[in-house]
Amino acid sequence: MPDLNRKQRRAKVANDIRAMIPDAFLAQIRARLQNSINGVGVLFLSATDRNVLLWSHYAAGHTGLCLKFIATDHMPFLGALCR
Repeated sequence: MPDLNRKQRRAKVANDIRAMIPDAFLAQIRARLQNSINGVGVLFLSATDRNVLLWSHYAAGHTGLCLKFIATDHMPFLGALCR
């Protein structure tokens, strides 16, 4: 809304929020979040590869991949995890 000044934009947002139906708004937010999540991968770091709950939540029902890294203080990214 480049044609509106800040005060007008704030008033429009406030009016739009008041006009929303809460359940419909939440459903729309959930759908948008799910669409965003579907396009993104998940990286989960753990000290163990044997946590069944983590596998079931983050590995698409045990179909994911487990990579093992040995972190040391001298590694740029993983080294920060050792500190």
